[in-house]
Amino acid sequence: MKVGDKLYFVYRGGSSPGYVEVVKVGRVWAYLSHGYRIDLKTLRADAGEYSSPGTAWHSKEEYDKSVYAATLWRMFRTIVNAVHAHNDFTAKQIIAAAHELGIDLDPKGKQ
Repeated sequence: MKVGDKLYFVYRGGSSPGYVEVVKVGRVWAYLSHGYRIDLKTLRADAGEYSSPGTAWHSKEEYDKSVYAATLWRMFRTIVNAVHAHNDFTAKQIIAAAHELGIDLDPKGKQ
């Protein structure tokens, strides 16, 4: 990240998103044109002892992809929670599906 870069800033709750400019970059923080500073690793705005007021994204497209993925994840969780998986799927199928998501469910080889 460098001075002059444009970032898409979204306030907590999704209100008033828009582009801001990086005006200064340090070792830990980047300072933005609207007065907030963001953590260089997380891109979350600093609010001292309070909740972060928002998050910066490298672009609106990156933010939109994140929102889409979060929406799909909520839909997936809702569907999985509604299914009686123990009746509809074998343990092997459940473990394989979890593995595809990078989750290790295999309780010590008890398939």
